[in-house]
Amino acid sequence: MEKKKTIWAFCLKVLLLVVILFGVDRLLGAAFVKMKDVGLERNPYHQWTKTAYVLEKCDAECVIIGSSKAEHSYITDMLVDSLGMSVYNGGQGGCFFLYQNCIVNMLLDRRVPKKIIWDVQPESLPENSTMAEYQNVRYLSPYYDTDVWAKDFVDSQDQKACIRMACHQFRYNSNFVQYLMPVLGVGSVTKGGYVPLPTEGYKYPVLKTSPDDEQEIGMDEEKVRKFEATLKRCKEKRVDLTLFVSPSFVVNNGTIREAVNLMKEIASANGYTLYDFSSDNSFLSDSTLFKDGSHLNANGARLYTEKVIGQILRRDTFYDDNKHEIN
Repeated sequence: MEKKKTIWAFCLKVLLLVVILFGVDRLLGAAFVKMKDVGLERNPYHQWTKTAYVLEKCDAECVIIGSSKAEHSYITDMLVDSLGMSVYNGGQGGCFFLYQNCIVNMLLDRRVPKKIIWDVQPESLPENSTMAEYQNVRYLSPYYDTDVWAKDFVDSQDQKACIRMACHQFRYNSNFVQYLMPVLGVGSVTKGGYVPLPTEGYKYPVLKTSPDDEQEIGMDEEKVRKFEATLKRCKEKRVDLTLFVSPSFVVNNGTIREAVNLMKEIASANGYTLYDFSSDNSFLSDSTLFKDGSHLNANGARLYTEKVIGQILRRDTFYDDNKHEIN
């Protein structure tokens, strides 16, 4: 009898410990959420809370989606003045196709912007792409339970996600610094999401040429399928979407050119246009427009944003003229 009492006492202690740990985990998770909300309220344009801002607070008529290439290439103030609408640059450093595709779909479910500019990276599509995205799970793990797109992305990058995400501390702990800095008012505050890069004080990059592949490299069928499905959703929701490939100081050959052409075809099939500036000689002939091989500096961003504005305005004028003729 004494032995049974000891076992029951042990089980009750274990149960109590589990309940306490569960409660502490949920309390810490709630504390992280509160910290994020306070940071968004105090410093909505902080560089480290861009994902949360795009998904939860942003009410701009035009939203730019992309990686650090977008973050450093699209000057918000210029777009606002020329397009006559509010603009937010949601480019997130180190976040490539899968993250971007997820964000576009989450936006479509939450609030469809009047216009979306998507800065795509064709080098994400080939089967031999080295653009891994596991590190980007931290940006979307907070939405694991509430959004199917976020869950799909996190699960695709982590086979044990369903177990790890049960712990709310695990979901948020990698975001601690990102949530804390805006609360303290420390760190970089963007210009409507745009982050300019310096124009001097470093060596300008040397032009490189991507190698011609010795054997044919296929495209990642799953990524291609996701891209097609997302553009179809945009079309169904009547989203004014424009796709761009922003400049890099690299001459692209072989597989990358094939990826660009494939994305153009998919865009066109859904009634959209992809403008490719990766081979624009205005940029390939002038290294002083770049901070490094992948990113434009502030001078390069100004030239590029002018070109982007020109393409959008010409396209909008063309569509308006055609509508007028039809009417």
